[in-house]
Amino acid sequence: MARKGKSFLTFSHCIKKRLAWWLIAASCMVLCLLKSPVSAQLTHNTVPNLLKNAQELQAAGHYRSACGTLLQSLAIPSQECRTLIRDETSLQVAETLPKLADSQLTATSLRNLGDILRIVGAVNNSGQILQQSLQMFQRLKSDAEISSTLVSLGNTKRALGKREENYNNQSKAQMAYEAALKFYQNAVSLSAAPITNLRAKLNQLSLLIETPLSSDIGDLLQQIQSHLTELASTKETIYARLDLARSLTCLKLQQEEQTPDYPSPIARECANSNVNKKSQQIEMLSWQYIGQLLATSIQQTKTLNDVRSQSYALGQLGELYEITQQLSSAKQLTEQALRLAQSIQAWDIAYRWQWQLGRLEIKQEKDIESAIEAYTAAFDNLQLLRKDLTALNPDLQFNFRDEVEPVYREFVDLLLKQENITKARDVIEALQLAELNNFFREACLNSEPKQIDRIDKNAAVIYPIILKNRLEVILTLPEQPIRHHTIDISADEIHKTIDNLRKLLRNPSISIEEVKNQSKQIYDWLLKPFEADLEIAKNREESQVKTLVFVLDGALRNLPMAVLYNGEKYLLERYAIALAPGLQLIDPRPLTRERINALIGGAKDAPSFQKETPKFGLIDNVETELNQISKEIPSRQLAEQKFNRTNIQNQINSFDFSIVHLATHGRFSSNPDETFILAWDERIKVKDLDKLLRQKNQPQSNPIELLVLSACQTALGDNRAALGLAGVAVRAGARSTLATLWQVNDASTTELMILFYQELKKPQLTKAEALRQAQLAILKNYPDTDYQKPYYWAPFIMVGNWF
Repeated sequence: MARKGKSFLTFSHCIKKRLAWWLIAASCMVLCLLKSPVSAQLTHNTVPNLLKNAQELQAAGHYRSACGTLLQSLAIPSQECRTLIRDETSLQVAETLPKLADSQLTATSLRNLGDILRIVGAVNNSGQILQQSLQMFQRLKSDAEISSTLVSLGNTKRALGKREENYNNQSKAQMAYEAALKFYQNAVSLSAAPITNLRAKLNQLSLLIETPLSSDIGDLLQQIQSHLTELASTKETIYARLDLARSLTCLKLQQEEQTPDYPSPIARECANSNVNKKSQQIEMLSWQYIGQLLATSIQQTKTLNDVRSQSYALGQLGELYEITQQLSSAKQLTEQALRLAQSIQAWDIAYRWQWQLGRLEIKQEKDIESAIEAYTAAFDNLQLLRKDLTALNPDLQFNFRDEVEPVYREFVDLLLKQENITKARDVIEALQLAELNNFFREACLNSEPKQIDRIDKNAAVIYPIILKNRLEVILTLPEQPIRHHTIDISADEIHKTIDNLRKLLRNPSISIEEVKNQSKQIYDWLLKPFEADLEIAKNREESQVKTLVFVLDGALRNLPMAVLYNGEKYLLERYAIALAPGLQLIDPRPLTRERINALIGGAKDAPSFQKETPKFGLIDNVETELNQISKEIPSRQLAEQKFNRTNIQNQINSFDFSIVHLATHGRFSSNPDETFILAWDERIKVKDLDKLLRQKNQPQSNPIELLVLSACQTALGDNRAALGLAGVAVRAGARSTLATLWQVNDASTTELMILFYQELKKPQLTKAEALRQAQLAILKNYPDTDYQKPYYWAPFIMVGNWF
């Protein structure tokens, strides 16, 4: 019995000993099966299906979904798409896209991915991925695909040029356009498929017409015309004809130099291109020939039963008739185009035809009521599209100035002519949100309408609106009817005055009298007609209006309103002043003094200061500023080497701060990639601020009440630079942002910041009033200095919640 038991134990031990080996063998068999031809065949079939699905999503305008599907085809998690869109650093593509094995499908997926990233605004990542696709096709020696990829690269370079042009970086724009031209020319030289060759030539033609490139068009038009007659009727050839008609229309408009009121988008864009091709004599350049091209396209769309392209073709012909003053025919065609767009719920093109109908109502019958009805429909569609504006139409991203913004401004123009002031104010608020979304190149703002009465009974809100031939100013007062006044002055003169004052303010050697004379002009425009309403003659204590909130338009954003002068005193001496991107973004809750707790940081001479071009100088008083603030309010300090991204993030995640104060260099720009603050060793871009400053590990934590940036500045020569400042205020997730429009004397800034925190502790004062008291102290209490000059006290502005 003992022997049998021992044998059993021996057998059991043997089984246990070999079980591990059996499990390993079984695992190997499974892995071998996964690598078998059957599994490979499944994978081989899946990739084309994913690629096809992505192409269908792209064609339908669902670009972000298409992006995720393409990443899946490359065995990359689809959520990485959001990272590629948001982060355009040079490392991101390399980190997201590993070394991929060469194949036709992989290279095609990469090309499609590059195209999609361009459309949603990530042009830098688009270029890198398209280069990866090109190199793979070159190794595969596929000339036809190489040619197609070169066209895509040209499109991306062109989009980059358009963006740089919008940022007033003309030299960078020129370089990008020249690179785009070379890509198109190289695509043509490969003698690829006829449709690809045609596309390359069409893009080359429009590039030469719409940009400052000096190359001659030569016989390019004749070559394109020849291609079109040879190719069969397909969706691609329809869009080719539409593109040719558009280029010829632009060229014709440039030669005729039309500058009508309420211009069509193409008339506006071609006028803005500042290109003069008058010397070129082209036989095909007639309105009749352009009309024939569009009529042929319409017939082809009907044959193919392509509703979307038919709507485009009809609407484009309607626009041509609008330009040539055949207004009745233009209206009929536009109505047909609109019905088709609505039938397929193509709201991204429907708004264009509604806008077009509105312009035609004005030009044809001077029927303001019907025009307002059409503009209302276009506006409502843009509001629906606002969250997807960067995803639905490739042109809207880069042509916001010509194809979106004018709808709002022209609508406001009509509403004010009808004295519909409340609706005009709402439209301007909507434009502010649309501009910020376009700035971020993604839909990132949620808002809800708010009444000034429910926010602050002691505040007045002022909306200046710069129109082509006049300045409109709307005033909203608590529990009172909305008011407005008009100044007959051109936008050019307004911008000239703003630029002059801005230059004076940034120069500490300029006399105070020069600044006062120039700032009085802007005061007279914006506020003089409202002096009785604002009770400016009363003492502050006797008046209900104690705070002025400005929702500024255009270049006015680059001016500090505190410096406006009425002939006796600065605006600052009478009112607390705040700026808002719109009341819709204001969270009307005051700062709770009992929970003040600050994270303060900065650096005197960080390595990052020297990396920039031009380099940033020393901030000598950083240590004094941080130490003095620490004496005023409870705080944690990150100075010099400790002032880095990791430490900031760790502190934010660990503690519930109500204030974040950063004494470091930074720049606000109309380009989000050039809007940043500098940590010890790197930039922190505006797009990263929300990730950095929101408490990730504390879901119940309160948002930051106040973000203070005490040494930043708006970019010189950028009329829309303060968009970056507003972007910082919104993106940081803080209720308020205190920042500077230009970099100020280091010693006076330190004094002002200490005074600000001394005032901020007083529970009866709002944040805007605390800032006002600090600025007044700098203005009046330093007799042995030049601090009374606006250069020293004016650039500090409060953006957002002023309570």
